Amino acid sequence: MSKPLSRLNIFRKLVLASIVVGLLPMILGFSLSYYSQRNTITETMGSTFQSLAHETGVKLGLLIQDLLDKAVGLAQSDRLVESAADADRKYEGMNPDQIRAFIDRASARSNSSVDIGAMNRRAADALEEFRRRDPKQYHLLVLTDREGTVVAASPPERATRYTYRGEIEWEAAFDGGKGKLFIGDITLDTILSAYTLNMAVPVHRDGKIAGVLLLIHTVDRLFKSVTDVRIGKTDHTMLAASDGSLLFCPIFQIKNHTLSKLLSQGIFKDQDGWSTTKNDVHYPGREAINGFAPVDLKIENLSARSLGEQRWYIFTSQNPTETYEPLRSLLRWTALSAGMGVLILVVLAVLVIRTIVRPITLFQAHAREILQGIQALPMDRQKPVAPYVLPRMDIQTGDEIEDLAGTFSEIVGALENSRRLLYETTRRLEEMAITDELTGLYNRRHVMEELKAEFSRSMRFGLPLSCLAIDLDFFKEVNDRYGHLAGDEALRQISDLFQKNFREPDILARSGGEEFLVILPQTDIQGALAKAELLRKQVEQQDFTVERGTTIHMTISIGAAAYPDERIHTMDHLLKTADDVLYRSKETGRNRVSRG
Repeated sequence: MSKPLSRLNIFRKLVLASIVVGLLPMILGFSLSYYSQRNTITETMGSTFQSLAHETGVKLGLLIQDLLDKAVGLAQSDRLVESAADADRKYEGMNPDQIRAFIDRASARSNSSVDIGAMNRRAADALEEFRRRDPKQYHLLVLTDREGTVVAASPPERATRYTYRGEIEWEAAFDGGKGKLFIGDITLDTILSAYTLNMAVPVHRDGKIAGVLLLIHTVDRLFKSVTDVRIGKTDHTMLAASDGSLLFCPIFQIKNHTLSKLLSQGIFKDQDGWSTTKNDVHYPGREAINGFAPVDLKIENLSARSLGEQRWYIFTSQNPTETYEPLRSLLRWTALSAGMGVLILVVLAVLVIRTIVRPITLFQAHAREILQGIQALPMDRQKPVAPYVLPRMDIQTGDEIEDLAGTFSEIVGALENSRRLLYETTRRLEEMAITDELTGLYNRRHVMEELKAEFSRSMRFGLPLSCLAIDLDFFKEVNDRYGHLAGDEALRQISDLFQKNFREPDILARSGGEEFLVILPQTDIQGALAKAELLRKQVEQQDFTVERGTTIHMTISIGAAAYPDERIHTMDHLLKTADDVLYRSKETGRNRVSRG
């Protein structure tokens, strides 16, 4: 049975009081830290999912815009315009009733399907050439005349309708003869046995509608190309319409799910955002985080009947187990830290209190010794005794705390100096790893990493990317005549000149002894050639001061290449093209710019 608190000695009382006083703030601090970090982690994950939804929405909008732009370009081609106009000539001299009767008779004869042999060969070839650029993207391309009957299709065997008049995509694009761009809803085409996204654009000739171009896209490939960004193992992005229907989900079949009313209210907003919900599509009943973003299609002349007359939204979903794993990890570390803190607190309390109590204990021992000495004195004052000498109380605590504080300050100072030295050393090593020591420009290894990223970005978003390969003409003669130190100074000066002539996003590197490489993001071949020619002239006109005030002149040869180009499919193709035309510049007289 434990002793009552009043019967504990001073050592135990002080230790217990120290533990209680130290433990309460510790528990409070860990609790506040946990809940603060919990909110921070939740907000961080929510913001991450919001960014993911926004990025996906932007990519989807750009992809749809790109597909629609390509469709408009195809509809404006001479072969399709003339083919649709030729097909329309068979209706000349007919009134609307006669046209309807003519189409009904033709449709009955063809059993409501298309006679492949009767298709316009010129238009069919144009559609097939276009579809072959990305055959997995386009399920079917159809050109109709102004009355909706099929003029040509690719592939022709998939065109199972004789006429598309009355179909929503055709009617919306024709728009009573005024012409609109149309983007359909995600639908299951029972004839094609596939989920599709239909687009339709009018074919104009002489200011009138000559026909309609229908494009049926494969939804699975279309949306997977923009929903492949992931930040974890279980998260994915989905597409929903404002009526609550789930248009695309990489886990479940398309359109076999409907969002709950509460989830719809949480994610169907005009602005990007994130929210917590217990109505997640895949994890109902558990608190989950959803990022969301509306898909804004800023397309002029778009039919109001597009997208099923709904608005589209991108939203994310992730298994709450993965989402909140950082919180559980935080809780485990908090509990472990609290346990370690209690243990450390007990040990420190014992050590500290023992230091405080020890002089008291020593004083108590001396006091008892004195008391015993006094009690041993004889009571009879008549008897002669030797004089009693009281023991001397010698208690010295010293100044250990001050020494410890001084030592600790020295340790902290030493650690801070070490940290600063480590930081500066790391920074210098990182800088040395990516830059050329002589010129301060990027080195070849780093510019290759940057080029890889820029080329991937250009391919993904269809952006131009240019590359300049530069070589100093007859630089060996500078080294031979003036020495390598003078050559190094010339390299430094020409590198400074290069840096003054390029934009902040441009990437400039020394790729060899007197060779340089420049990457120009979002710059086409004409812009690259203009920049290269300006640089060539400035180098030609510049005076370069080398050893002992000697002034020399130098010239450069430049090879320029740019993506997109039918010859360039990879980063290596771009570099090789630039190098090849650089050598052409050198072989044809140097001090010139050649185009790849």
